[in-house]
Amino acid sequence: VLMGNDHYVRVLVMTGAAMLLCTAPSIAMEKSCAGGPGPAGAERGMKHERSFWKDEDKALGLTDEQRAKMKVIREASKAQQEAMRKEVKARHEALRQELDAEKPDRAKAAAIVKEMSVLEERNGLDRIDMVLKIREVLTPEQYQKLQSFREKKKAEFEKRRGQKKFKGPRE
Repeated sequence: VLMGNDHYVRVLVMTGAAMLLCTAPSIAMEKSCAGGPGPAGAERGMKHERSFWKDEDKALGLTDEQRAKMKVIREASKAQQEAMRKEVKARHEALRQELDAEKPDRAKAAAIVKEMSVLEERNGLDRIDMVLKIREVLTPEQYQKLQSFREKKKAEFEKRRGQKKFKGPRE
């Protein structure tokens, strides 16, 4: 009954288009950073991640047991995020194909958008689960330090990001 409602379908399609526009740059960046010489793409991200956690480890003063538990949480989260990224990418491609079809089907496009919404919700819940698991491992003082450390890193990133000039897309 709801699918027959043009307004509902229009909202779903517009939401999907907005999601596509918001995540397309990250998908494009993922493609443009892949391969090639030097620490590009995933390798560069892995180096950054290792560096971030190494700095964080020092700042928090983790015990060996905490370090091991945090590693398990990070690796599980990383695997979930990678699987989620692939699913979202597939849904974006399906939506693009449907909208580029000679006669796009609004109901199909709306269904794809709904799937994308479910994936986004699941992604948010996965992040909540990760934070709660991390909080179980850390003492309240360590968690407070973690928040301060991440805010500091975020501010540094934003400062560097603001200093860079856009040079156009990579070749």
